[in-house]
Amino acid sequence: MRDKLLDYLVGGLDSRESEQVRKALQEDPLLQQQLELLQTSLQPLEACRHYEPPANLKDRTLDFVAQSLEQQAGSGSAAQRRSNWTTGASNPSVQLAGSAQAGSKWTILDVVVAGAILMTASLLFFPLIMNSRYAAQLRGCQQNLQQIGMALHDYSSTHDGLFPQATGDSKLSVAGAYAPVLYNNQFVKSPRLFLCPTVMDEDKWTGWKPPASELVAEAAGRKLTKIQQQMGGTYGYNLGYWSNGRYFPPRNLWRAFYPIMADGPSPTLLGRRSTNHGGNGLNVLFEDGHVQYVTDSQISPRKDSIFYSDRGRVEPGRRRNDAVIGESGQNLSNR
Repeated sequence: MRDKLLDYLVGGLDSRESEQVRKALQEDPLLQQQLELLQTSLQPLEACRHYEPPANLKDRTLDFVAQSLEQQAGSGSAAQRRSNWTTGASNPSVQLAGSAQAGSKWTILDVVVAGAILMTASLLFFPLIMNSRYAAQLRGCQQNLQQIGMALHDYSSTHDGLFPQATGDSKLSVAGAYAPVLYNNQFVKSPRLFLCPTVMDEDKWTGWKPPASELVAEAAGRKLTKIQQQMGGTYGYNLGYWSNGRYFPPRNLWRAFYPIMADGPSPTLLGRRSTNHGGNGLNVLFEDGHVQYVTDSQISPRKDSIFYSDRGRVEPGRRRNDAVIGESGQNLSNR
């Protein structure tokens, strides 16, 4: 539905499509925000809405095209070919109305003005559309994490302060196991919350939802690996920590500096930067429930990366405040 918002704004949809967009806007707050961003982005172009074109521009344009066709075809006069156009004689599917002054052509001023308008529109319009799309996706991602954060707090309030953790079953001993726990126990109702809006158009996420425990138990080999890699959606989750040979899952201590989730890290990018927002930055959910956008994964007071432990490895933390965010398929067994 997002791809129809621009047509909706400029009146390019038929009545049925417009009604579909209106209903979608009533049901989807994120879609409403994207529409508002588009409206804001288009405001600079309002100055061109009432621009008066040079006199007889339409007639001169038709003559210019007709003469070009005459030169290519080598037959018929420009006036005759133009007459065929306007009456549809040469092509019944083409109907152009209007009369022309014979022999009139595009002037240099016409070309300059038209080119300036097109260039100005392209310079203003396309960057604004891209920026508005990026901002809408960024805000949608933050809203996803905020709602998951509330679900995590609800879960911890009924589980002795603990956040979802990997079970003893090795097939669920991965970071992404948090998502099936929240979803299958109704703490999160929509699977879309586990997906950053930047990936919603990718085929592999179409119809995705966190797997049921039975599906994971029956899977093996490559199928199991694929399930584990996608189990937590596109977000990374806190791996907990090891201390004195014992593993401790993440616990809700309401620490404002302690990351519990973030845009999922990428094993292929330098510093394991997330690809969710083009590698430009990431949204981070902290233990106290607030979400922050950062351009660098080194966000703690000590400036250590949230994607590596204190000893620079992709593993659970080495102490209670050593937060490490792992991608969905990251195993928790490293000691």
